[in-house]
Amino acid sequence: MTITLVLERTSVSTYTTLWREDVGAFCQAVAEAGFTSIEVLAAPPEVDLEDVAAASGRLNRAVRSTGLTVTSVVPSGVDVNLASVQAGVRAWSREQFRRTAHLAALLGAPAMVVHPGRRHPLRPPPVDVLVGHVRDGLTDVVDVARREGVQVLLENVPTGLLDTGAECLALTDDVEGLGLVYDVANGHMVEDVGVALRLLGRRLQLVHLSDTRRDRWLHDPVGSGDVPWGAVLAALDDVGYGGPLVLETLHEQPGATGFLRDLEHLSHPSARARA
Repeated sequence: MTITLVLERTSVSTYTTLWREDVGAFCQAVAEAGFTSIEVLAAPPEVDLEDVAAASGRLNRAVRSTGLTVTSVVPSGVDVNLASVQAGVRAWSREQFRRTAHLAALLGAPAMVVHPGRRHPLRPPPVDVLVGHVRDGLTDVVDVARREGVQVLLENVPTGLLDTGAECLALTDDVEGLGLVYDVANGHMVEDVGVALRLLGRRLQLVHLSDTRRDRWLHDPVGSGDVPWGAVLAALDDVGYGGPLVLETLHEQPGATGFLRDLEHLSHPSARARA
């Protein structure tokens, strides 16, 4: 795997720009570095889902002026919670996902990412109750997104509910039209990522790459944590994964430098050797 080969199929997430960098300058920098696509994190201050038209206008100007495309759109995971026991929170969360689907359509993105929500760690309701809320919410969101021409992809998040690849896979069997994205850092917190990637196999439609430590959940530069990158790359090779890879790493420096270093690590023989 060479950097040139990876650049052709790798997106970089605007997550790293939050509160630090103008998204227009970011797009210019990553395009000049050779990347061809981005994943948009739909979160303030860059994106306000209460005004999708304004957000899409700013982003489309940034993207089109640099020749980039948008691989996918991800709403902020801080507030939305389809698993909430509060009906009003679930309704608001569905609306946020519906707006995300509309934003993705306006940006020409083929996919949007969703997450199941959170389970209270101290006195949680029964899992089947919460999963039922999530199933109902995602059935609605998938239907809305389909009319927008956008694929909905469920992401594994270690928040006490549908944490693993297997759990997410089971839900996609229950919700017609729901696809899968696997987040390597999220998965590393709760399971063997190589095993999970092989289980998901050809059902995978998107992969998020960032590093973390088991003792602290992070989205750090590749190579800075204890994710077994050799096992990750080997599993992706074994299942013949050919979909998009998204670098969802958070960097202190602006622009593309950090992402290029991510790719250098992934393309180095030591990354493949570390299983």
